[in-house]
Amino acid sequence: MFAKTAKKYTGYAILLIALILTCNVNFCLALPLTKLLSVKYRQTFRVESIELWLSNASDYVTCNFQNPDRFVIDVKNCYFPKIHDVIEANSKYISKIRISQFMHDRVRIVVDQKIVTHIHVDKKALIKGMVLILSIQLPESGVIFGKQGGAFENDSDENLDALFNVSEEGANAIPDIIPNEETIGEQPSFIGEPSKLSIDGDLRNETAYRICKPHRFSKIKNILNLKASGALSGNLSYTMGSRFSYDAVFDLNDNYNNTVENDQRTNVDIRDAYLDFGFGNFDFRLGNQQIVWGQAVGLFFADVVNPKDLREYILPDLDQVRIPVFAANMEYYYSSGYFQMIFIPFPEFNEFGKSGSEFDFSKPLYSQNADIVINDLSEPANSLDNSELGFRASILTDGWDMSLFYLYDMYNFPVNYRAISLNALGLQHPVTITYSPKYERVHRIGSTFSKAVWDAILKGEFIYSNKMFFQSSVASDLDGIETSDSLDWLLGVDYTFFNALETNFQLMQSIILDYQNSMIQKEITTSFSIWLKTGFFENLIEPELFFVSSLDKKNYLFRPKITYNHNNRLKLVLGADIFYGETDGSFGVFNENDRVYIEALYNF
Repeated sequence: MFAKTAKKYTGYAILLIALILTCNVNFCLALPLTKLLSVKYRQTFRVESIELWLSNASDYVTCNFQNPDRFVIDVKNCYFPKIHDVIEANSKYISKIRISQFMHDRVRIVVDQKIVTHIHVDKKALIKGMVLILSIQLPESGVIFGKQGGAFENDSDENLDALFNVSEEGANAIPDIIPNEETIGEQPSFIGEPSKLSIDGDLRNETAYRICKPHRFSKIKNILNLKASGALSGNLSYTMGSRFSYDAVFDLNDNYNNTVENDQRTNVDIRDAYLDFGFGNFDFRLGNQQIVWGQAVGLFFADVVNPKDLREYILPDLDQVRIPVFAANMEYYYSSGYFQMIFIPFPEFNEFGKSGSEFDFSKPLYSQNADIVINDLSEPANSLDNSELGFRASILTDGWDMSLFYLYDMYNFPVNYRAISLNALGLQHPVTITYSPKYERVHRIGSTFSKAVWDAILKGEFIYSNKMFFQSSVASDLDGIETSDSLDWLLGVDYTFFNALETNFQLMQSIILDYQNSMIQKEITTSFSIWLKTGFFENLIEPELFFVSSLDKKNYLFRPKITYNHNNRLKLVLGADIFYGETDGSFGVFNENDRVYIEALYNF
C-alpha cells in the first residue's frame, strides 16, 4: 500500500520540484552576464595556449595552487552555457583544462599541470567581445606563477577561502573572496620546486531504505576513496587510486543470503592506478584507467570501453559504476585534432548482483513456467587471443567537436544460450530451461558530436554493432539466440534557462537492423530523458532531478534529490530512486525496489 501511494504521488513530486526550479529562475531574470563562447586549446612547438572567447569584456582574477599543481582563472560576471566541460590536453606541461559555472555569475577555468610552468595572461579586444589568451611558457627556475605572483592569503580561521590577486591585465578587477574546496589552506607554488606526493580522496556514507515491501534498510555503506599522485620526472607521473567499502546493512539484518553478503559486505578495489608518460605531442598511459568516450547525461551510451559494476544498477555516480581496465592508452595531439589507440590485454566484464540481492538481473528468468537451471559463467582466459583493441579520432572544426571510434572487444554482457528439455509427467513444470551464459566478441563503430548553437549545446552519439545477440521466442531454436546488426543513437541538448536552471534533454533509440519476428526484443525501442538542476543561496542548496522513460511501454526511472553543500568539503544529499514498469523493462524489472536515501560526502 505504501509503495502504491509513493508511485501515486510521483507526479506531484515532479510538479513540486518544477515549481521550486521555476521560482529560482525568477530571481535571475535581470542578470546581464557575459557569455563564455568557447575554450580553445592550441599547441605549437614552443608554446601552448588556451583561448577564452567572451561575448563582452570582463574582469578576471588569477591564482595558482599546488598538491596537485594547477592554475586558476575566474571570469567575473560570466556564464558558461555548457555548465561544465573538460578538455583533455595531456601535453608535456598540462593534463587537462576544466571549465565550470562556479557561481551563477562566475566561470572558473582550472589548468591541471604536470610540470609547474609560467602562465601569462593577455587580453585581446574584438569588435564585439574579448579573447583571454593564457600562454603556457617553458619553465623558468625561480619565477613565481602569474605575472604578479598570484598572491594568496589565509591569515585567519574566519577566512579559510582564497584571496585572489589581480594580474596586470585584469587591473580593473577588485580582489574577491572565492570559496572553493581547491583553495583552502593552499599556498602559491614556485617554479623549480621538487614534485611532492599528493594524497586526496573522499569519505562517504550511503544509506538507503526501501519504500516498497518489505520495508527495510537496503544499504548502509561506508566508502573510502584514496588517491596518491606525483611526478617522477618532467615527463613521467603516476596515480594510484583505491576504494574500500563496508556495508553495515548485513550487520543490521539477515534478509540477504550468504552469497550476497560475501559479495557486497566488504570490497577492496584498485581503481585508477597508472603511469603517465609524455613526449612531444604524444602521451602514453599504462595501467588501470577509465576511458570515457560518451557524452550522455545520467546514462551509459557510447561509453563502451569500461565494464560496469551493476550490483546497484546505474544508481551510484557513474565514475563509481565504471570498472577501470588495465590498458595501454596512447594519445596524439595535432592542431585541432586528436587520435587515440587503446589496447586492453586482459578483458574485464560487468559485475552483477547475486541471486537474492536488491538488483538481481536474473529474477525475470525464474518467473517462467519452467524449471530454471543457470550454468556457471566462466570468463575467458587472460590471453592475447582475448585482448581488446580500440581507436578514436576527433577534430574540432567550425565549432563542431566530432569523433569517430572503433572497438573490437568482448561484450560486457554475457549471451544467455538456451536449451529446453521436457520434464517427466507429474512434475510441477512441463519443461526445464537451461541457460549457459557465455561472453562473445563484437565489433562496434561509433561517432559522437557536439556543437554550440546560440546558447544551447547540441550533441549526439551513434553506435553501429556488428552481429549483436538477441533472444529468440521460438522453442525449437536450438540455442535460443539470433544475431543481427544494430544501430543505437542519441540526440541531446544542454541549455541553461535565465542563467539559473541547467537542463538536459535526450532522445534515444535502438534499432535491430535485421529484425526477425521470432526475436523477443522489439525492432525499434525509443526512450527519452530529462535532467534539471538549479541552486539557491549561491548553490548552498541544489535541487536536481533526472527522469528517463521508454516511449514504447510503461518503463521509467525517476530520481529527485536535493544537495546541501555545508561547506567546501562536506555535502549532504537526500534523494529517492523510483522504478516503474513491467518486469520485461530495463527499469520495471526493479519495480519493487523503490527507495529513499541519504548520503554524506567529505572530500579531503
